[in-house]
Amino acid sequence: MMSKQIGCRSLRRPVLGIVALVTVSFLGGFTGLSGPLQEVAAQQAKESSPEVYQQVYAGWKWWHVYCYRCHGVDAQGSVLAPNLRESVKVLTHDEFFKTVHDGRIQKGMPAWSQLLTDKQINEVYLYVRARSEGILPPGRPDEVPWDIPKGWPEASAQKTAGENPKTQASAAPAIQGDPAAGEKLFYDPQILGANACVNCHIAQEKGNEVGPVLSKIGRRSPEYIRESILKPSAVIVSGYETVVLVTKDGQNLTGIKKGEDDSSVQIATADGKLQMIPKNEVRQVVSSKTSLMPGNYSELLNEQQLNDLLAYLLTLR
Repeated sequence: MMSKQIGCRSLRRPVLGIVALVTVSFLGGFTGLSGPLQEVAAQQAKESSPEVYQQVYAGWKWWHVYCYRCHGVDAQGSVLAPNLRESVKVLTHDEFFKTVHDGRIQKGMPAWSQLLTDKQINEVYLYVRARSEGILPPGRPDEVPWDIPKGWPEASAQKTAGENPKTQASAAPAIQGDPAAGEKLFYDPQILGANACVNCHIAQEKGNEVGPVLSKIGRRSPEYIRESILKPSAVIVSGYETVVLVTKDGQNLTGIKKGEDDSSVQIATADGKLQMIPKNEVRQVVSSKTSLMPGNYSELLNEQQLNDLLAYLLTLR
């Protein structure tokens, strides 16, 4: 009996070895390509749009030099930093660029403008977009099969989470507004006074950057823009959260924290001014879940004015 058992074991080992070898070889086909197959996989994306391919590939390289340690391999996030594949679904290009360029020092993210050029930041953005929209699967861009849709990234720039660009395009004409009247509402402080959009937002290179830059807000859906106006606290864009700075003499200063250095804390207030508070006068900085943007635009604007403003914002692309 003992000899039979030993015999059985000696027969099983080669079989298991063969199965393991076959399994590894089979799975290897899904974890990466090599040789001629690798060249074919990369060639498809290269031929679709050579320039975009090079930009995405360059973005992948910069990502794995500077970004992956905190934001994870394949831009999937980690315990240190968020999943940027989700972030780019709500951030405009300008918002993403500013965050990378200027950093978020208070949250531990450095300003990458010291190491990355504007061109390289844009390449990182395209790489993350390709991951986010499922265009580029996990792995090296030159080793996995993928293709670049015709017109991308411009064709998909209007997409937001769960939406189709065609749906947005068909929804836009339903806004019965006058863009010219909406533009006047946006820029003319005599109409809305301190609540004029231009006091806190930049559009067409005019205004104050207290809140997000709106130069390309028209790529969002009308529903998203309407909710942002009427319910500004529902979704607060990352980097524009409200804080309350409490001074040692008991004063409260509400605004958006723009920076901090060894000598001061910089707060942008709702009137568009940048306040620099000496650090030795600051007791604490408290985060708030309420947007700095007024929440009473449903009272300040009638339905026609709201539609006019929406119609204008949808032209900003």
